[in-house]
Amino acid sequence: KDALAIDIEQIYLGNDSYEKRLRKRTLSGTNTYYLTVQNKDLDGIANVYLDKRISEDEYYQLLSMYDEYKVIRKVRYCFIQYNKQFKLDIFEDGKCILESSDDVLDIPNYINIKEDITNDKNFDNNSLAQKVKILNS
Repeated sequence: KDALAIDIEQIYLGNDSYEKRLRKRTLSGTNTYYLTVQNKDLDGIANVYLDKRISEDEYYQLLSMYDEYKVIRKVRYCFIQYNKQFKLDIFEDGKCILESSDDVLDIPNYINIKEDITNDKNFDNNSLAQKVKILNS
């Protein structure tokens, strides 16, 4: 199927109550950089305090401020099927997560679903990052 492929690297900084994340997105060889600061309610709803595009210099400057961080790398495939937008994230460890723009998930027949993780907090990106090795800058 026709899908847009985006390479994504998410770096989780620090260990305080706020999630600080740097993101590098690569599309057709062009990188864009973002900084997000948020925390999540007990029900998993994110309260975003800052979400902005930053320069490459800002990205590396912020990264250099931390001695340790956690990195997730994935390829995101974006496509439209049944008039709904889908995002399929394939992580470097082989894990795949499908997200739909609609609560009623009408899954394309060429995708095999193993488990519904819709409300499973163990599968949000920050939780997945907690399971990866801490990298030193």
